[in-house]
Amino acid sequence: MVAMAIGLLAGPASASRDAKPKEVRAIKKGFMKPRDVGKTTIEKIRVSTVNKKYAGVSYEVKLEELEPIGAEAVGEPVAAATRREKETYPAPSPVVLKKKKGGKWKTVPKAPGKVKKDLKEKPGGRIDISGETAAVLSRPASCTDSGDFYHAGIYDPLGDVYLSVEFPSYRGPGVYNAFAVHSLASLAVGNMGGVPQWETGQGDDAFASSGALYVDPGGWGIIEATMARTGGVHPQSVLVSGYWDCR
Repeated sequence: MVAMAIGLLAGPASASRDAKPKEVRAIKKGFMKPRDVGKTTIEKIRVSTVNKKYAGVSYEVKLEELEPIGAEAVGEPVAAATRREKETYPAPSPVVLKKKKGGKWKTVPKAPGKVKKDLKEKPGGRIDISGETAAVLSRPASCTDSGDFYHAGIYDPLGDVYLSVEFPSYRGPGVYNAFAVHSLASLAVGNMGGVPQWETGQGDDAFASSGALYVDPGGWGIIEATMARTGGVHPQSVLVSGYWDCR
């Protein structure tokens, strides 16, 4: 009797469902519109039972190996080396789409909280920093995309570590070289996100790459790059490896 009462009080648990064949075709068409068909593989499509106008797509992308340059001078972690051997990168969380008028599905940056929970859309991220300074960033990134400019920032208040990935000459999703200009990342430690002490690019040449940056249309990205101290000619001394996921 007690168990039955508890079950009645709790109510039915909501759970997304598999998309039906007709939905799969329409959702896939909307999802793949800005993507390279040969590089994107859809793993799963789920439709929300909280609001059937929303769906989530789990997928992976196939890229050329993203490798930091100069990692041997820093001391490369085994985890980063293992990840780079793979050319297929899974999206950290499903991309949410909404059904618009006319039955067309379109990727949306925001969705109701209950829908996101139903579709298991929970931004996270994991970036490992090693070398002259060390940290693990696992918080969602704060991102800006204005068409010709893109920025992702992750701040860890506990360790007072701020990683900034910036594209002043943004030309859309894809793979970029990690320079100290145009497409770059920087790291500030111990100053509440103030002036960075390390940045990508080679220490003696801002236009020489120190790795790779990838931006996905689904609101996440990958960094595999080394950094050198700012304010002079310095060797590569920090390795930054992992992915960010925009909140």
